[in-house]
Amino acid sequence: MKTTTSIDWFTGSNSFAKHHPFPTQQDQFTFVPCSGWAGYDVGMRELDTGIKRYTSTSRADMGFAVLASATALQKLAEQHPSHSMLVALWDTGFREYRASRLDLAIDIYDEGAMAWAVSTAAENRIIVTKARKVSVIKSVMGGSGVTTYLGSRQGSRFIRIYDKNSESKGRVPTSRFELQANGAFAAELWKMIQRPEQSDLNAVAYAAMNGFVSSWGHEMLDRAMSFVFEAVPPPKPEPNEDTWLWLSSQVLPTLKRDFYLKDKPSETLLNRLWKACLMDE
Repeated sequence: MKTTTSIDWFTGSNSFAKHHPFPTQQDQFTFVPCSGWAGYDVGMRELDTGIKRYTSTSRADMGFAVLASATALQKLAEQHPSHSMLVALWDTGFREYRASRLDLAIDIYDEGAMAWAVSTAAENRIIVTKARKVSVIKSVMGGSGVTTYLGSRQGSRFIRIYDKNSESKGRVPTSRFELQANGAFAAELWKMIQRPEQSDLNAVAYAAMNGFVSSWGHEMLDRAMSFVFEAVPPPKPEPNEDTWLWLSSQVLPTLKRDFYLKDKPSETLLNRLWKACLMDE
């Protein structure tokens, strides 16, 4: 069965650092101001990816922090020559941060079947887990999806299993297992990924879930969880011939960077393009 494992969220800090570890190559990225966060009074957002960096001007011991959503990480990977999220994280400095939150997303391409099997096991109370709280939410208002929650978002780890096939209306035909690791546990998992290779990520994801759920309530489900060791990197996006998508992904980032870096609007590429269009009329 086809499966993929990826990092879905990263928040980390580097105490007493003299400069941000991300990015290692400043000239490859453009930052614009954004609001501060969690004790850091200065915030900066990378223009093309949306990755956010934070700085404290009053407390040197806090060093720096970085926050990257799933969308931001995917854009970072797309900009990287290898198209590998792990390699991109290693090469651009994320490895130098101590993770305070690390989300792992595991997709099983089964059109949501396992998500429903897990929800049934949860409703029958046969899942053996360290989680004190187990709940199942089924879609309402005509929806057909299902989500099972194990644990609390505020705990050291929290697992959400849902029918991604229904949520995406068939665009992503999978059952998704999302593990959210917080605090010291997130830092431990991040250290366990020794190399920027899929096998390391697979092993860490499996260990994190297996240590939280000792039985999914059915032998078939327990056997199926070995899928993690066979997971492959998420497939590269297929080239799209749509003109707007091409412009927005390839041309717009350059125009945005130029717009923010130029002191005068009249000197921007956007203005020059506008004048060129008027001349052709």
